[in-house]
Amino acid sequence: MIAGTAIVGATALIGCLFGPSEPYPIAPEPLETPAAFADYRQRLEDCAGLKGDPRKIVWYRVDRILFGRCADCLAGFWDARDSAVTRIYIVAPRDVPLPRSVVDHEMLHELLYQNGVTDVNGMIPGAKHGHPRPPYGKCAT
Repeated sequence: MIAGTAIVGATALIGCLFGPSEPYPIAPEPLETPAAFADYRQRLEDCAGLKGDPRKIVWYRVDRILFGRCADCLAGFWDARDSAVTRIYIVAPRDVPLPRSVVDHEMLHELLYQNGVTDVNGMIPGAKHGHPRPPYGKCAT
């Protein structure tokens, strides 16, 4: 039985990691940028030694994000496919504050992208993919 459970768990993980790479937000609700995000952003910029324009971010609260064959793999994601803005989607019930750790994590993705440190589509020569350390592990989890 343990082997069967391990196989099911591994299959679910592989579905998350190797399913379609386009996350799909369910019921996105646009948000006004919460005032506290300015302080979060300043702390991230200071920690990472980078500057960016937070006005380029459009925030959304979503019920869930479908990704691959997983319904609840992601707590948030950022989408920079539109060069004018970055959309950040955070999973959170409407009656609770957005989770700070997820906000910081996704905001750091966007800050790194604005500075050409990370890239989503392989368009920036020499840019890294994913979660470079640091600043991940130091400035955000």
